[in-house]
Amino acid sequence: MIILSEQCFIDCVRTCDGCNSGNVRDAWDWERDHQNHVTMAAADYRPYSESQGECEYTFKKGVSLLQLYLTMTDEYFTHVYITQYGTIISNIDASPASFQLYSSGMYDDQKCSQTELNHCVQIIGFGHVGNYEGDYWIVRNSFGKAWGEEGYIRIAYGYNICGIVSEAQIPLCGQR
Repeated sequence: MIILSEQCFIDCVRTCDGCNSGNVRDAWDWERDHQNHVTMAAADYRPYSESQGECEYTFKKGVSLLQLYLTMTDEYFTHVYITQYGTIISNIDASPASFQLYSSGMYDDQKCSQTELNHCVQIIGFGHVGNYEGDYWIVRNSFGKAWGEEGYIRIAYGYNICGIVSEAQIPLCGQR
C-alpha cells in the first residue's frame, strides 16, 4: 500500500483552499494533470500542519503515477473493497456542529448532507457494537488527535451519514 501525504495535497492543490474545504476529486485531478512533472507525494513530504503552506513538492519525492480513480457510491461495495484491499478516501459533510464537536461514540446525525460535501477523510475499516448500536465505519479525520477518539470517528453504517459513501474514491496507480 502506498502512503500519501495529506499535507502535499493541502499545500499544492489550491482549488481545495487549504484546510478550509476539500474535495478528493480535485486532489486526484491535480495529480493526474501534473503527472509529467510530479507524482503523488510520499508520506515523508512534510508533517501535517493543519494549515496551507508553500508547495514544496519535487519529482524525487514522488512514489506513484495515478492512472485513474473510481468513485464508490454504495456502502456494501465500499465495505467489500475495504475488506479486500484496504482504506478509501472519501468526501463528507463536516459542517454540522455535532461533527465538529464529536468526542466519542457512534456518530449518526442524519441532518448531515449527503450531497454538500466539504471535507476529506479516510475510511480505514468498520466495526460492530452490540445489537443496539450496530455497525459503523472507522474513519480517520485530519483534525488532530485531540478531536474525537484520538483523531478518529465511528460513523453509523447503512445510512450514508454525512455522505460517507457518496464520493468514496479509489485511486488506481502504477509504480514509477
